[in-house]
Amino acid sequence: MFWAANGALWLMMVVAVLVAWSNTTLGWISTALGTLVAVNGAGHIVGTLFTRRYSPGLVSGAILWLPLGVSALWGTWQMGPRLSWTTGVVVGIAVQGGVASLALVLSRRDSAA
Repeated sequence: MFWAANGALWLMMVVAVLVAWSNTTLGWISTALGTLVAVNGAGHIVGTLFTRRYSPGLVSGAILWLPLGVSALWGTWQMGPRLSWTTGVVVGIAVQGGVASLALVLSRRDSAA
């Protein structure tokens, strides 16, 4: 599952970058994915620090997703209109918030069963 999820996200990032290069009106997609993976990577680091326990995803979040997300955010900031960049950040945070909320609900359900 780990490799499939990480591989799918890498593929989505590559496609988003190619789309952004070919159509600047869709550049917000790269920004949204960059935000999503940066916030997710940072979340694993913060979760580990907060709970003082290993958070699954810490290693890949710290060495792979956080740097990739920050690089995507920096690159899209440099090449696109600010409104497109801001839209992407808002969408990325919203999607990550939904995913994190769903993960929390599912983990509590599984631990209660």
